[in-house]
Amino acid sequence: MRKAVFGILIGFVLIGVTLSVERHFRLKNPISLENPKSADQRQVPNVSFVRFHDQQAVSLEAFKGKVVLINFWASWCSACLVEMPSINRLYETLKNEGFEVIALNVDENPNDVVPNLAKKLELKFPVYLEPKNTLTDFFSVVAIPYSVVLGKDQRVLWAESGERDWSAPAIVEELRKALKTDSK
Repeated sequence: MRKAVFGILIGFVLIGVTLSVERHFRLKNPISLENPKSADQRQVPNVSFVRFHDQQAVSLEAFKGKVVLINFWASWCSACLVEMPSINRLYETLKNEGFEVIALNVDENPNDVVPNLAKKLELKFPVYLEPKNTLTDFFSVVAIPYSVVLGKDQRVLWAESGERDWSAPAIVEELRKALKTDSK
């Protein structure tokens, strides 16, 4: 009996260590936009979002000519909340260079949680809602946080689920490269 319990305990420890190491490398590993030709080059559909604070509809087309980080997140997602301050810093660093953030909240009842969270996290960028889940379906989002970087031509340069340190110098450098490219 002790051997079985010990074996199970060792199994849980190994799983925990593996997940911790994977998270460490994902957080420290920069995104790579160097070769956008190898990225998913699908054109993202022109969808409309609702800006949470004023309930105004905004189309994706309004962001054309900018490099955009689309971040799918929710209040119950601890990894989402951990990475939000770094998205805030990234936005503050690059907003005057043609960079935008579309923070798509996927909570079931955003009116109950978004106002307090946006204030607590001191978000500098607006939070959006996507009533028809068009982008959620387009990207087959099943795990959050899920982030997408769109080039100026609104083609996908990079997409991946998982928490990141978006204000890391290597990521800022990659995004600045994308900001300097001409749109197609």
